[in-house]
Amino acid sequence: MAYIQDLMTHEYLWAEQVEPISPLGYTDPAAYLVDLRYESLDRWSYARDLSEASDWFSSGAYVGGGYALKRDGADQVRFSLVYPEGPAGDAGLSRGDRLLAINGQAIESLTTAEAWSAAFGPVEAGAVVALDVRSPDSDAIWTAEVVLAEVTAPPILSKRIFSLGDRTVGYFMLTTFIETAHDALDTVFRDFKAGGVDTVVVDLRYNGGGLLAVGRHLASLLAPDHAGDVYQRYWYNESFAELNTATHLDAYDHGIAARDVVMLTTGATASAREIVMHA
Repeated sequence: MAYIQDLMTHEYLWAEQVEPISPLGYTDPAAYLVDLRYESLDRWSYARDLSEASDWFSSGAYVGGGYALKRDGADQVRFSLVYPEGPAGDAGLSRGDRLLAINGQAIESLTTAEAWSAAFGPVEAGAVVALDVRSPDSDAIWTAEVVLAEVTAPPILSKRIFSLGDRTVGYFMLTTFIETAHDALDTVFRDFKAGGVDTVVVDLRYNGGGLLAVGRHLASLLAPDHAGDVYQRYWYNESFAELNTATHLDAYDHGIAARDVVMLTTGATASAREIVMHA
């Protein structure tokens, strides 16, 4: 707890606005950090287990079902992503399926994050989660039994090249900004360049953000004529102003100076995704 307290009252960007709170009584560092952060401007700072974070950002490995959920315009919970080779895919689930119940508990009854977590049960390899679903093309309700396992998230879930009028369009869905995305992005852009792509569509709607270096890599591939330009600046509080610095776009011979770049996003697009959009 002492480390969290020192970090938030000295190195934190809004250190001067932090209200002092005694760490006594706290057993969870993450909860202590949330209570210390400057809520007026910061909803994002959090603490996470180092080994779990390392596994995720280095390889995309985690224990789970290999899917993501999202509410649609009608406030229905649907599977927005299903990894083809993950537990959810093995159980027959597909993107677009509507989730109705978790282990027998109706979605409508789960009104808090704690209730959702309790409904899913322990997140451990081998645990079975029964999900009642309805597919878009059917009124029938069926149950998918998802056996949790270690999953490796694919950074690129979909990619294709197609013609649209006089354009050759390259589309890809980038699901996360992790280390393995570097090689995946290089492969996509080499294929796009070989295919004569002149318009690029980047689908970030289901991307949870991640490593800023991956965002810079993507921006560099999208703007090869701007190699060396400032990509982003890091600003520290006044006590650490000497650490202020900037990163720059890199040069890649497989970058594409496209006629147009289209970013598909949602209202929740932030973090590394947002920086790429505004670079």
